[in-house]
Amino acid sequence: MVGQQGNAGSLLKSVDHFVSVVLATCCTVLLGGAIGQASDFSEPWKRNDRALVIDAYEYNPIDWQKLVGDKRIAGFINKASDGLPPPYKCSGGETQVRLCKALWKRHAVARELFHTRRTVAKTLNLKWGAYHLGRPGNPIDQANNFIDFAEPAPDDLIALDIEDNDPQKWMSLEDAETFARHVYTRLKRWPVLYTNGSTALYIAENRDRYKVLSRLPLWYARYKPAIGLHFPKGYWKTYALWQFSASANCDAKSCPYRPPGTPLDIDVNVASMSVDELRAEWPFDELVEEKEYPDTETVPVPVARRDALKADEIDVEFVKVSNGEEPEIEVAQAVPPVEAVVEKPPVVPSLPETITVETGEKIPLPIWRKDARKKRADVTLKFVAVEQVIVKGAVETAVANKSPFQALLGKQAVATAPIVLAGYAQMQTLRTPRLPTKQTAAKPGYVPSGEVSTAARDEPGPVLSATQFSRRELPIFLLKKLDGPDEVQP
Repeated sequence: MVGQQGNAGSLLKSVDHFVSVVLATCCTVLLGGAIGQASDFSEPWKRNDRALVIDAYEYNPIDWQKLVGDKRIAGFINKASDGLPPPYKCSGGETQVRLCKALWKRHAVARELFHTRRTVAKTLNLKWGAYHLGRPGNPIDQANNFIDFAEPAPDDLIALDIEDNDPQKWMSLEDAETFARHVYTRLKRWPVLYTNGSTALYIAENRDRYKVLSRLPLWYARYKPAIGLHFPKGYWKTYALWQFSASANCDAKSCPYRPPGTPLDIDVNVASMSVDELRAEWPFDELVEEKEYPDTETVPVPVARRDALKADEIDVEFVKVSNGEEPEIEVAQAVPPVEAVVEKPPVVPSLPETITVETGEKIPLPIWRKDARKKRADVTLKFVAVEQVIVKGAVETAVANKSPFQALLGKQAVATAPIVLAGYAQMQTLRTPRLPTKQTAAKPGYVPSGEVSTAARDEPGPVLSATQFSRRELPIFLLKKLDGPDEVQP
């Protein structure tokens, strides 16, 4: 079942990259699996209070005594049937008959091994489950094949495996709906849906069309350390199981999790609950509530470096991050627009020395991961307000020189603290326009050097917001960015 030019842009990219790295790693690097409130969408297998489930097919060797030595492993799901059963009667030429008999032999051996493993697993107090690999073909016959093969007990988990949304290779989603309904007709309970991220997202986005599939408990397959921004909420608040480790991301050198007594290509799943809770919820045979959930993620928040260095213990906070559209930020117009690039002399209004406009935005103070790691405890993030600073002198100078100016985010020389990361006016002296040549005159949209295009006058660039910090509050990489050359990277 394995299925980021200018000063402003480079600085913003540096900040964005640093924050994203901290967001992705601080919790797991600092705390491992000991933090009880860690996100179930970011490496939950590192938490000791999260149950694990193994799933296997007939060619995975299992050392059962070693396997049950890991007390977090609470269940075992084995492959049962695959598509349609072999033909009941072998006919045709010699090759066809031999192939038919070989398929029946494999079918019989796989079924015998399946039931032997079920007996062993239940004897060792593991929860048992079975899955059917959906193929193109009659979904009713496939459902009957699955039930007759697995003979599921009332407490056995049953699952339908849809490897991808490709009806040429796998069972179509329409047939999967029929399969699930027929299973319910016979067993009076629903199967779990195993599928990958893209297929699950498609089902969630088309839940009015797939009324059953969108409400089956989700067995989610994605081999990444974090899935929150990708997890398709829809009716799914969370996953029943998350297959996080398989041959796709596990080898002899590295592996997210190595269960004892299993080969490197074994599939490992984590539940969004403890072992006891998993046993109580098993076999996940009811439809999930038909309730819409927002597309959000819970992530650990980074911490200000100075706070991390001062504290003996640090608390980690988790916040919800929206994956939808960013909220619109309304900024009050403190200064009437100054026409700095028009042909007629502009009228400069009376301005105060500086005007600071709050954008309504807040950003976290980043910290160095290496500094935070020293504490190995909870960490707390500090947020600062984002402000737009308009400097009177810079604007007046630009206007007096009849020079175009643009608000940029960059280094500003000051003698005393605080350092202002803010919008400032960059003066550009107009040069004598160069006459167009025969080659350039023919080009549409050609603007002579030193002139400003109509588009630039009519649609000036956006004013970038910035933040006021005291120097002692700035991380080292930002100080280097301010005091050093542009090419210094964090």
